Amino acid sequence: MIKVLRFIIPAICLMQTSCSFFNQKEEPKSLVETAQPLTEPNPAYSVELDTLIQREVTGGMYFGLNTTAHLSEDEVTGLKEYFRLRLSNANEKSQKRIQQIIQHLKKEEYSKIKNNSVDEIIKATAKLTDSKNHDIAQTLVDDATCYSAELTLSYGAVEEKQFPDESAMANVAKLYEKTFDCGEGEPKARAAYRLGLFHVMRNECQKSLKYWDVVSSTPEVKFLFSRAAYWRNHCALDDEQRKVAALGFYQSFPLSYHSIQALKEAKEDIGPTIFARQQPKVLVRSELEPKANILVDEIEKKIQNNEFAKAKEMLNWFGEDKANNLEPHFRLYLSYLAFMCHDGLGTFQFLAKVLSTYPELKTASTLNLFYPKWYFNLVEKEAQKNGLDPLLVISLVRQESAFNKEAMSRVGARGLMQLMPATAKGLNRKIKKNDLFNPEKNLEVGVQYFGNLVKRYNGNVTFALAAYNAGFGAVDKWIERYRVDNEILFSDLIPYRETREYVASILRNYYWYQLLEHYNQSQGGKNVVVGDLKQTH
Repeated sequence: MIKVLRFIIPAICLMQTSCSFFNQKEEPKSLVETAQPLTEPNPAYSVELDTLIQREVTGGMYFGLNTTAHLSEDEVTGLKEYFRLRLSNANEKSQKRIQQIIQHLKKEEYSKIKNNSVDEIIKATAKLTDSKNHDIAQTLVDDATCYSAELTLSYGAVEEKQFPDESAMANVAKLYEKTFDCGEGEPKARAAYRLGLFHVMRNECQKSLKYWDVVSSTPEVKFLFSRAAYWRNHCALDDEQRKVAALGFYQSFPLSYHSIQALKEAKEDIGPTIFARQQPKVLVRSELEPKANILVDEIEKKIQNNEFAKAKEMLNWFGEDKANNLEPHFRLYLSYLAFMCHDGLGTFQFLAKVLSTYPELKTASTLNLFYPKWYFNLVEKEAQKNGLDPLLVISLVRQESAFNKEAMSRVGARGLMQLMPATAKGLNRKIKKNDLFNPEKNLEVGVQYFGNLVKRYNGNVTFALAAYNAGFGAVDKWIERYRVDNEILFSDLIPYRETREYVASILRNYYWYQLLEHYNQSQGGKNVVVGDLKQTH
């Protein structure tokens, strides 16, 4: 039986953000952005987060603030319209553009493909034959014309499917170089990212440096900043310099798996610093937005009446644009209210921006909110049956469904581990579609399936996670396509952005769950209650 070993934990970190880079003179200026200063909340309406957690009460209950009558239906509707983000018909317009791109490609009208996204062009290429796409790619390589950078970038991605064929590799490099030379902004930076990785793959680290600098100075690709910084350090610095830079790298990207990796390589441990911090206070009423207080008052009443679904819905009205302008301690309180509703996604969304912008709010309590252990007894039972670390499994569950047992994707994946009915049926012929919304049955089949993937890849967690997201057929092709031993390099080379982020996010989750497990056990388990609150909603 395969045992997935836990990582050695020398350090600390979370996901991705921008951007105060480590202190080196030649670093791109766009990455130099210090964390925002944090002021103490109004003491009249602030209380330690731990106090609310231990008492399992809202701030309104603690301060005796919920004295107003329930809002009328019209008043509730008014608040909803004020706070929520408005949806658009952008998807419908995108579908029309994709159809136009297909027609232009078929007619070889490449110059007419303008102002389209890379995703739209790649979706259009999926409607053409492999032979037609290859012919188009060759034309774009041979023609000296600077067509749309998005077009040449897209065809570089399409042609990567032919790796490790040497001629395909040469053509892809030319397509990306053309994008780099002719383009600007996002397409230029995305081409630079792939070119940089290809040089690292060929052990040509020094040649990659100019590309990492372009990525790091292009605001449109902030989602690649931490990766570019990691590989720039890897190629430009010696072991001792990387060790010195690791802490600064972490401060720049406190929510990135790549900064975790940098800290591990440097054997830096800042866990004791974080866990020694005084527990933060939450601000239960905003001084900046009176309407937010009216809405929060109503949410608190719903929670007190066990109307968690309605409270969760109302919390979702806080659009990102308005929420980000509220006080950080108030947003921290919103995350706690979402947590009380067992709303994992809401909790994580409120907390992510706060923890990345105000790192001093990263404490044992806030991290236990960010990494809860809902359903852990069930997870542990199934993980042990399949020879897996339960902390790895719960890291996967967090990413797949944010602990929403009723989650269903647009393609029909269901439940905590987002299983497709056909996949589940292949493991348990008696299981029915609706059984997958049952946490116990979902975890029984899902953990078994993940365990099978871990065995398929001889214990390689990176491969298994990628296969859980994209399918083992795709991963088998990538292993053949990108012949590298470095697992970080392999995960960054994955051509699907969703899968790249998926793998990195789960490995980040896994790291933090291990760190918190160690800390909570050292405290006699007193913080574990944070992970068990409201588990049955």
